[in-house]
Amino acid sequence: GAASVLSFPAGQTGLYGLSTSSSAYLENVTLANLKLLGAVGASGFSQYVHLLDVNGVRNFYVDNVQFVGFQGDGAYIGAHTDNTRHNYNVKFTNCIFDGVNNDNRNGLSVVDCDGLIVRGCTFQNCTKATMPGPIDLEPNNVANVLRKVTITGNHFENTSSTQGAINVVIAYDLTTEPEYFTISHNTFD
Repeated sequence: GAASVLSFPAGQTGLYGLSTSSSAYLENVTLANLKLLGAVGASGFSQYVHLLDVNGVRNFYVDNVQFVGFQGDGAYIGAHTDNTRHNYNVKFTNCIFDGVNNDNRNGLSVVDCDGLIVRGCTFQNCTKATMPGPIDLEPNNVANVLRKVTITGNHFENTSSTQGAINVVIAYDLTTEPEYFTISHNTFD
């Protein structure tokens, strides 16, 4: 549980995973019942210092994990710089994203994912006013994929973003059409 703490010093990304090639995946991975602790309280904002940063995952599950004090994002589901590593079947359930002092980027950023579920999570004290918000779905390249997204039953409180609690920004004509989004039964304080 939360007594199992992985603590990361200022400026150091927490857990990082990248598949070895565009045809290989980090797959069938579960993170559960622990706390990832960042250094935002002592060192403040650092846009690209995430507590979890993965690219090229398949069947990647995060359950009952606390992301606390992230300087950048609590969790970042990205795409390798060559944009050939996609993410499939990613789930965040029963997690807490606590930015501590609203001096961070986003609780959860998703650049590329085909099959994302975010359910039963709490997002609190997240996001500088100049950053997108607690959840940011934002492809960075025409080759990125954003499909089959479900965000349901989550709670958002004390958000500083002026852009919103859940952001979907499609700024490119994506090669794969973004489709099948369900955002429902979330609460906002």
